[in-house]
Amino acid sequence: MSLYCCFILTALIETLIFYFWGFSKKEGLIFVVAVNVATNILLNLSFYFLDYDSFLLIGELLVLVVEYFLYAYYFGISFKLFILTLFTNFLTFMLGIII
Repeated sequence: MSLYCCFILTALIETLIFYFWGFSKKEGLIFVVAVNVATNILLNLSFYFLDYDSFLLIGELLVLVVEYFLYAYYFGISFKLFILTLFTNFLTFMLGIII
């Protein structure tokens, strides 16, 4: 699957999950998409400089931390938001491995 399709699929899945978990305001969803695209691009660019197999898990954990802090800044700190960020990243990570 192309990198472009992975960006779109990841952003779509994570944004839909945020929407169904109650983060349904348009501006918030646009923020989720922007954060998701930015972290996805940065993660994939890092693979040009770092070994994919060695950095994948660390990179995904860094993405999780960065996304949660950005979401917490925008939406406010909450355990629900942390679990949601963890869940969406785990889900799309696993789908990326399967696909």
